[in-house]
Amino acid sequence: MDKVFVYPVHVTKDDPCFQGHFPNFPVFPAVAQIKLLQEALEARHHGAVIISIPVVKFVQPILPNMNVEVALSMYKRNQVNFSLSSKQQIFSKGTLCYRVHHES
Repeated sequence: MDKVFVYPVHVTKDDPCFQGHFPNFPVFPAVAQIKLLQEALEARHHGAVIISIPVVKFVQPILPNMNVEVALSMYKRNQVNFSLSSKQQIFSKGTLCYRVHHES
């Protein structure tokens, strides 16, 4: 894995995860952030799947119509440090462990 891999995402206000989460203050839920992590990991390393997230800190909410960068940087074998951020702020950060499933 390169030193830092960046996966840009635009979180639209029409994303279904905003419905009911929360009605008067829509935020992008943690489970949707984990899905973005999986997409970024897969984009960087085909066949990789998250097996655990031993460290995670949710710092600021991701709101509708935000540009988010998912950054992955190698930490140890099959572990990466990650952050979801914009140019102005960090939304979440931590470390994830992954495994690679090779197709036969």
